[in-house]
Amino acid sequence: MGGKLHSVFGGSNTLGNVRSMSVAFLDEANECPLDIDEAYGAGNKVTQDGTAQLQFGCVSHLKEIYGGAREADLNGNVELTVTSGHFDRVFGGNKFSGDIKGTITVNVEETGCNPIIIGELYGGGNEASYQTPAGGVGPTLNVRSFTSIGNIYGGGYGAAAVVTGDTHVNIEACIGSGSVGRAGAIGTITGNVYGGGNEAKVEGNTHVNIGTKLGQKHRLRIARRSHRSPAHQSREGSQNPRQHLWRRQQSRSDRQRQRHNRKIEVQPSVPLRGE
Repeated sequence: MGGKLHSVFGGSNTLGNVRSMSVAFLDEANECPLDIDEAYGAGNKVTQDGTAQLQFGCVSHLKEIYGGAREADLNGNVELTVTSGHFDRVFGGNKFSGDIKGTITVNVEETGCNPIIIGELYGGGNEASYQTPAGGVGPTLNVRSFTSIGNIYGGGYGAAAVVTGDTHVNIEACIGSGSVGRAGAIGTITGNVYGGGNEAKVEGNTHVNIGTKLGQKHRLRIARRSHRSPAHQSREGSQNPRQHLWRRQQSRSDRQRQRHNRKIEVQPSVPLRGE
């Protein structure tokens, strides 16, 4: 497959419910490049009951991809897997409107023939809001291997793209296994990582786990060095030698006690309250 396309939908346009599953698989065959503005796992303006999947073979560049629909309800889950290609923006949710009643999962793992380069990565939608289903998990980004990603957001883009529920950003970067790009190396996040949205609120908790598995603990030692001015050192040196020795011993004891007290248990998976 190759050529210039404005939009690609895994589902239907304005009529026709996909009841089981819609799969949009994009691949450049016979070295013919794809030039696509937008790709969707679901449909355009029609409700879909089935799960929406968006998958990639060898692709070069797409402007925007959405795990959900353009402006329609999706009663199933979203499963978006990015393995190759250059994307300006990637969204787990819908573009303009419509409710996703299932869960949203976005996986980024560079196993294809082209390096993964993403400008902005979102767990939520562009202008469409999202509400986590009862008993379900909120938008989840699983970032494993890539060449370059700009900014990562657990939530949505615009002010209307509110996420109701928790967001999950899991960055467990490993060595890429693709045939080009960062194969044998770890990719680079050139911007920032946010558990919340860009301009959108998250009405719930945000979870950002970087380089760790959920539930794993780390012990950190914090070393602190004090900086004293020459004037302070001069005053200290002018004191009685015996008093000065006593102060040094007391100071050493205090530092030992402080180092003991500064052993901190850090839980990377502790939720951060979204704004």
